Amino acid sequence: MFTLQPINSFEKFLCNKAFNSGTPICGTFELLPICNMDCKMCYIRMSPNEMHRQGTLLSVNDWLRIGKEAANSGCMFLLLTGGEPLLYPNFLKLYEGLRYLGIIITLNTNGTLIDKQIAETFKHNQPRRVNISLYGASDNTYKELCGNPKGFTQVMNGIHLLLDAGVQVKINFTPTPQNCHDLEKVIEITESLNIPISTPTYMFPPERKPGKISTDNINRLSPQQAAKEQLKVIRMGHPHLSDYINYIKETLDDIKETEEEEVLPPGGLLCAAGVSSFWVNWKGEISPCGMLQKSTRSLKEYAFKEAWEAIKTETKQILTSKKCFNCRFRKICKACGAASFAENHDFSLPATYHCELNEAYEELLKKELKKLEQEKINK
Repeated sequence: MFTLQPINSFEKFLCNKAFNSGTPICGTFELLPICNMDCKMCYIRMSPNEMHRQGTLLSVNDWLRIGKEAANSGCMFLLLTGGEPLLYPNFLKLYEGLRYLGIIITLNTNGTLIDKQIAETFKHNQPRRVNISLYGASDNTYKELCGNPKGFTQVMNGIHLLLDAGVQVKINFTPTPQNCHDLEKVIEITESLNIPISTPTYMFPPERKPGKISTDNINRLSPQQAAKEQLKVIRMGHPHLSDYINYIKETLDDIKETEEEEVLPPGGLLCAAGVSSFWVNWKGEISPCGMLQKSTRSLKEYAFKEAWEAIKTETKQILTSKKCFNCRFRKICKACGAASFAENHDFSLPATYHCELNEAYEELLKKELKKLEQEKINK
């Protein structure tokens, strides 16, 4: 979910090379599970008491040691996340220490705590990018979804501080039952500020939150609702009708019947996780993916290089769903091995949420294409 995406051809070249060689070029440091908001769909948030029952935060020196070992093993790109990473004690000291190691830093934040000091630091010691989770387009939406009646005002102030400092910003917006009505407005905001936006429609089950969570009781859209929001995003991203029609046709072409002879999936999660990317949680445990805390090694006990080699070996032994690998939706499906495990606690079973979403999306595309073609005939 949180693997850094290459943003230019040279980065793509480096990441492809790292994937083929098993070099951990991309990583995530999850600094803490605490946040200043209480979003209904969060997969990790804990209260301070819940956190202290599970462990203690790593020190700045601990993170810098891990960062140095990771860099020596080939890590170039690092994502800092949480909880809310700006709540981490001495965050700026850690940030500057990691930058001093030569690591390229991206930050995931809810944006409400960005102040002049942070913006000024980033102005003179630039991160690669700041990814801001925008949860709605009004303070009312933030109150309903995040328990923060001033959240929208705060995050917009943070965005403007970063832009004024010349910092690259990207918006992440995930539709939920409480904020999907704000989708168009959020996209309009990003267009007015000329900043990119990502709108994933899949919400992982909050596996890592204290207590048991049923997949039937997750604060997320139904697969059918998610498919509608997905198509809405695509339509807004294709202002020219001809481009929109071409997208629909190309996507439907990608949805093909499988061949009679099934192919066995290779080992691994079918992405870079555990191959060339890693995740270190707030307790110092390294795993292939933050959504998959199944295969871990404590970096308090193991050196990074030793732990990484173990994680790589164990990731290769994971066999993802044979049905998924041979599915006709394979080219458009956003499911991965971690999603299968999160939904089923079993890698061999498909993530049915994605199956239903893909089927609904295909039907919407067919109806949309038929409607557009009929409109052309009527003209």
